[in-house]
Amino acid sequence: MKMKKLTFLMVLAGMMALLATGASAAVGKIGTIDLDQVFEAHPKTVASAAALKEKEEDAKAEAEALVERQKKLQAQVEEAREAAKSPLLSEEARKEKRAAADAAETEYSAFMVSARRQTETKLRALREEVLEMRGQIVDEMMTELAAFAEQEGYALILDRSGLTMNNVPVIVYAKDALDVTKAFIEFIQSDRPAAPEGATAAGTAAVAAE
Repeated sequence: MKMKKLTFLMVLAGMMALLATGASAAVGKIGTIDLDQVFEAHPKTVASAAALKEKEEDAKAEAEALVERQKKLQAQVEEAREAAKSPLLSEEARKEKRAAADAAETEYSAFMVSARRQTETKLRALREEVLEMRGQIVDEMMTELAAFAEQEGYALILDRSGLTMNNVPVIVYAKDALDVTKAFIEFIQSDRPAAPEGATAAGTAAVAAE
C-alpha cells in the first residue's frame, strides 16, 4: 500500500526555497528517491509484516469459528420450527415447541449482533495498528533520510514516487545518476538484522487501511 505522497506544491516550494538561497554546486547535491520502494524495503516494514500476518491469521480463525457457531444456531432454529409443526403433538406440546423455537431464534439473533460487533472491533483494531505502524516507520524514515543527506552532502532530495493532483509524477524527468534509492536502502539496512525469512512488506494483506 502506498504511503502518503508529497504534493506538487510542497515540492515546488522546496525547490523555490533552495533557489532563493542561491543553490549551486557549493550548496550541495540534489538527488531523487522512490520513497514507496524505500518503505517496502525498510527493515521495520518487513519485520512488522510477520507480526501482522500472525494477527490476521488469528482474526481469520476467530471469524471461521463464528461462522460455524452461526450455522449451528441456525440449524437449531430451523429444527425447532419444524418440530413445532408436527401434527402428532398435542396443543400443549406444540406451544412448548414454539416457545423453544422462539428462544432458539432469540439466541441466534443475539449471537449475530454480538458477532458483527466483535468482527468490526477486531478489524478496526487491526486497521489502527497498521496505520500507527506505518506512521512510526515513515517518521523514522524521514529522520534517517535527513542523516543520509547530511552524510552524503545532499542539499535537496525529491521523492520521485509522488504524484500531483492530476495524477502525474511530481518529477517528470530526472537523470538516473541522481537517484539515491538504492544507496539509501543500503544505508538504513547496514546496521540492522536481516528480515525474518518469508516476511513480506507490511500492508499487503487484506486489511484495508486506506
